[in-house]
This record gives sequence, structure tokens and C-alpha cells, in this order.
Amino acid sequence: MTDGRGAQVPRRLRVGLVGTGLIAQVMHLHYLAELAAKFEIAAVADIDADSARACAGQYGVPFVFTDWREMLRHPSTRSSC
Repeated sequence: MTDGRGAQVPRRLRVGLVGTGLIAQVMHLHYLAELAAKFEIAAVADIDADSARACAGQYGVPFVFTDWREMLRHPSTRSSC
């Protein structure tokens, strides 16, 4: 990908996180947010919908799922490549 002047622009890796339990809250989401220049948290999935919604709200994640398979099928979370 280029910036219009021919210079390469680094792309962020889109991440869909499966599981929003304690480890995800303390480690994964925190570090992905810290590395926002490299990673975009596109979606979270957890069978506990309240936990998934809370994590999504805290980290500004646009899509929440209770089934990881649905998350993978959803067109908004698919790569454009």
C-alpha cells in the first residue's frame, strides 16, 4: 500500500479476539491497544455476551460476537486482500 507519493505505508493487522476473559482483559487487549499503530482490534467474540460487550466498549471494538465462527464469517471482519 502506498501513500499517494509512492512511499510504502505500513498496514495494520486486523485482529479478531476469541475470548474476553481475565487474560484477554489483562494482557491481550491491553497490548493490542498499546500497539495500535500495528494492530486494529476489529472484533471480539465470547460466549459471555456481557463480557464481550464490556471489553468492546472499553477498547472501542466495533463488532461483538458470541460465536467465533460467526465472527469469522462476518463480512466486516474479513480482510480486503
